[in-house]
Amino acid sequence: MAGIKISIEGGGKQVEVMTDLKGRFSAGGLPGGAYKVKISLPQGLTSGSAEQEVKVADRGCAMVHFGVVSDWRLSGRALDANGQPMEKVEISLCHPEEKRYRSVFNTVYSDKDGLYEFKAVPPGRYALGVRFDGLTSQNRPFPQIYYPGVENIDQATIVNIGDGERIEKYDLVLPPPAAERGVDGIVVWPDGKPAPNARIEYSQVNVPIAYGATPDQEGRFSFKVYDGLKITMRATVEIEKGKYIYSDWVEAAVIGEDAKVKIVLPAKQ
Repeated sequence: MAGIKISIEGGGKQVEVMTDLKGRFSAGGLPGGAYKVKISLPQGLTSGSAEQEVKVADRGCAMVHFGVVSDWRLSGRALDANGQPMEKVEISLCHPEEKRYRSVFNTVYSDKDGLYEFKAVPPGRYALGVRFDGLTSQNRPFPQIYYPGVENIDQATIVNIGDGERIEKYDLVLPPPAAERGVDGIVVWPDGKPAPNARIEYSQVNVPIAYGATPDQEGRFSFKVYDGLKITMRATVEIEKGKYIYSDWVEAAVIGEDAKVKIVLPAKQ
């Protein structure tokens, strides 16, 4: 980046230099000591390390590097259907052209006033993935939703951001969350005896984020999900140190009511 002003202060001196056509700068004839080096960027650009401190040895030299990115911003509030702020809404910038799960570039969370803000993201076209149950994505599966409340990213509202552009008051009015349902199950051996030492692994179908549940002494387990999801699960048992056996995957569609499942482990070899 050419023509960028760099300020160097320390050792009783203050020097200003400009970057050349290759983005380089230098200042000579400085006494040894500690220096603060600052970069002055035009509007629309930012640096994660706009001010750095370096030490220059007597008759020595020091190197300073600045990384610069576009400083476009997108901000607003997450609101429910009644216009009330929603806290802890997970909002993700997604690339609409990429079809893999979420295609997430960056994620932020709304605060107690529903406010959210993305900073320093390159210009482009983005869809907004939203999760609004007040839980982090590590707690349980949540329906894949893109703003304004669609499951298919091709139907999502697209935000177009120009270089250095700032979009403010981009409020997101979100639909009510899906009803909460339960998955109740039992894991057994082929002879019907319970497997209390098993570990249940489950996830939303076609979503590569796994969760876990532990059965009780009768092999029974349960976990919460949201209505309308299709869940896949299996059981794992460590039969000896470092040796595991796995059940087949079992799917359950949680639609309108709780789901009941039975997982049968294979016989021990």
